[in-house]
Amino acid sequence: MLVVSPAKTQMTDEQRTELINKASDRLDENYDDLHQFNNRGIQLSLARSKDLSDNQSIKKLYGIN
Repeated sequence: MLVVSPAKTQMTDEQRTELINKASDRLDENYDDLHQFNNRGIQLSLARSKDLSDNQSIKKLYGIN
């Protein structure tokens, strides 16, 4: 919000661009962390599956071929 509120904060275009880039980097990190977390959850579910039927159901649930 700081970046898109010019009335609240005076900054140069370069400073504004730097804030946008930092926010983008944090979003990318959060996305990567979430993706890794989800993948670990899927692997854990597959490891805990008791038989082939459970395994196939889990893969279907998560859209894994």
